[in-house]
Amino acid sequence: MIIKYLEAWLNSPYVGRRRKALKLLGKYAIQGKYDRKKLFEEAKKALSDEDWKIRAVAVNVIADIAIVEDSLRKEIHTILLDCLKKEEHPNVLGNVLRGISRIINKGVVDNTDEIFKIGVETIKHPNGDIKHGSILLLSQIAIQCEDKVGPTINAISEVISDLPPLVKRDALRYSREIYTKYPEAAAEFLRKSTINALSDESHLVLEEALRNLAVLIRDRKVQLENDTIMMLRKKLRSEKAAIRMAALDVVDAILSIDPRLADAYLDIIGKQILLREKNSRVKIKALELLLRQIDRIPQDLIYRSELLRVLDVVDLNTVPKNDELKTIKRLTRILLENKLGLDFAARARLRSS
Repeated sequence: MIIKYLEAWLNSPYVGRRRKALKLLGKYAIQGKYDRKKLFEEAKKALSDEDWKIRAVAVNVIADIAIVEDSLRKEIHTILLDCLKKEEHPNVLGNVLRGISRIINKGVVDNTDEIFKIGVETIKHPNGDIKHGSILLLSQIAIQCEDKVGPTINAISEVISDLPPLVKRDALRYSREIYTKYPEAAAEFLRKSTINALSDESHLVLEEALRNLAVLIRDRKVQLENDTIMMLRKKLRSEKAAIRMAALDVVDAILSIDPRLADAYLDIIGKQILLREKNSRVKIKALELLLRQIDRIPQDLIYRSELLRVLDVVDLNTVPKNDELKTIKRLTRILLENKLGLDFAARARLRSS
């Protein structure tokens, strides 16, 4: 019954109904609950709709269909390329660029030189949505075509400092994807863009920069200097839980290189995060970090930081009334009993000392 109403709404004079019908039928088609080829024909017609909101949804719908319907992927790629040359509205054009990038990610690399040239031009557009689509498009082409890595890095480097936070965050993320595939070619750009982004005021950008920093440290592309070590102490105290979690990833990377540097972080991890943190996911991440690294950290640092007493307090004060609290209690017990070898008597002595 709902399907029949939605099909009728595709021809409604009201923009809101046409838009809603396309979106919902697109959702059903991806789930296999509606004929994809039938919807594809409707979405193609909607690409010529006079209202840009309808065209924007239509682009997303046919791009989604291309991801799950192999037989239509090349045809949709051609259609979107045609839209890329004709479309003028920035919101629709951003969707077109993202749609083509998703198809390229699936291995369709026809006309890459032509598309790449358009991406290099549109990345300089003043509209943030178009910049975002262009960065994703160029990144996906670079991942598929090694000869495009250098030009892509050059294009992103020219605009990254002036990007709005959401777009800059994704630029850092896509740059990491390129680095993962071509580490030598992209290492220097990723290092420079990451270091610059670590002082960004946006927590969205900072979170992604910290994730990049963790990768670079593990790969020994960044020196463990005192400024970096101390900077992380501040990030571990950030007001944003996402920043604290990303900072823990960097600490994990640092300890995998030099476990003696735990001396700079155990006090914050123990007294700030494990004892005072309200977000259970941050606590769990800190405990998982300790489980990975505790065997490598020198024992004198562990005792000096009072981590044993902290873990005992956490265990005693954690009531496992939900899954996250159960996880916290279980991880704490593993650390105390299996990793640090404290039995009941030893923990009792710890409390009385």
